[in-house]
Amino acid sequence: FKILKDQKPAYLAVAWDLTRDTFRREKYPDYKANRGETLEPLKDQFALCQEVLKRIGIAQFMSETYEADDWCGSLAKKFEKTLPVKIFTKDHDYLQLVNDDTHMWLMHSSAEKTEEMYKKYHMVHDLSVPDRAFELDPELVKAEFGVAAEHINSLKGLQGDSSDNIKGVPGVGPQTAVRLINEYGTVGNLY
Repeated sequence: FKILKDQKPAYLAVAWDLTRDTFRREKYPDYKANRGETLEPLKDQFALCQEVLKRIGIAQFMSETYEADDWCGSLAKKFEKTLPVKIFTKDHDYLQLVNDDTHMWLMHSSAEKTEEMYKKYHMVHDLSVPDRAFELDPELVKAEFGVAAEHINSLKGLQGDSSDNIKGVPGVGPQTAVRLINEYGTVGNLY
């Protein structure tokens, strides 16, 4: 409701994860295997939120096969040439979608963290961006994470991603991964 009131989007969609047993787990059985079950009170809150969004006419995308990431990426690609696309999330996986037409509103757990980002990049807090969020464009993704947005997936593949239980390459940490991706571009080119 705060986004509707403050940002006044012309269009809005919400993507949901329904299960961790998506097509990714078929390819890699340990994918997100380190995560516990979603607690019942939170599941109940999700159901309530979905019902409220349905009643007020907000488009929602979810399935047993695809993750919210997949829906969001597909929607961004479909509309980014005709509409300014903003993705509001705290999930770093979405960084790979950032380009000149699609920006990410990276949500932080505290207002202090958001203010640190504005100070770090000598920027004034943009009031068109939701509270506790920082807008990332391609240049800021590169500055903050060391690689171009389109190479975030290769970066995570090399250094690993503990939140998704992706092991990465043994002995390759964040600094080495950034250096390798900047030199070779992708894991495929590195091979």
